[in-house]
Amino acid sequence: MRKEIFHREFRVTDLPKIAAVMNARQYLEFAQCLKKEIDFIQRDPINNGSSPCVFPPLKDYRKKKFFSVRRPPEGETPDMRLIYRYDASNDTIYYLAVGKRINTKPVNPEDMYQRMKRRDLIFD
Repeated sequence: MRKEIFHREFRVTDLPKIAAVMNARQYLEFAQCLKKEIDFIQRDPINNGSSPCVFPPLKDYRKKKFFSVRRPPEGETPDMRLIYRYDASNDTIYYLAVGKRINTKPVNPEDMYQRMKRRDLIFD
C-alpha cells in the first residue's frame, strides 16, 4: 500500500470549512465521496481520471474532480477538487487540499485554487 501524507491544513482547515456549510447528513455523504476518490488515487495515482494542475504554484500537483454527493443532478459538473502530488521515488501520495470549486467572475477568494495560492506547500 502506498504511503499517504496529508498537509496539516487538510484536516485543520479544509474539512471544517466544508463541514461548516453542510448539515450532518450532507457531510457524511461528502466524506464517503472523498474516501472513494482517495481509494481511486491509492490504487493508481496517475491513471484515475485526475489531471495535472496547470498553473503555479500547483504545477507539480494533480487535481481530482469529484461530486460532493453520490447522485448529482444530471448535467452538473463536479463541485469539489482534491489536490495531490505523487512521488514515485518513495511511493508516497501527498494530499495538499480538498475544497469546493467556485468558478465565478470576479474571482471568489474562497475558490479552491485561490485559497491554494495562499497555502504553503510544505508537508510536516
